[in-house]
Amino acid sequence: IYKRGRQALKFDAWNILVGLVRNIIVPALMLCLALALRGHVGREVLVVFMLVAITPVSVTSTTVAMKYDRAPELAAEGVIFTHLRAVFTMVGFVALIEKTLA
Repeated sequence: IYKRGRQALKFDAWNILVGLVRNIIVPALMLCLALALRGHVGREVLVVFMLVAITPVSVTSTTVAMKYDRAPELAAEGVIFTHLRAVFTMVGFVALIEKTLA
């Protein structure tokens, strides 16, 4: 990942798609599921479930891409881009979790 440097910060279709899916769509779908499970599952479990859902792409994806020689550069870009975007989206989702699952 460190080899990509500033090259990973480009706003191309790949980074925008990965960021949109991982930082917004997946957490929104999981929040809907958590709201549907409210009352059947404990609040603490749902909060942990949501905290895991709002985290950015794992660094492990880059390692796996390197091992199988399947575009590790794109995986690294996705990791960096989603981590930078998560600075903003995680704050919003944590506030939303506090209001809806409290």
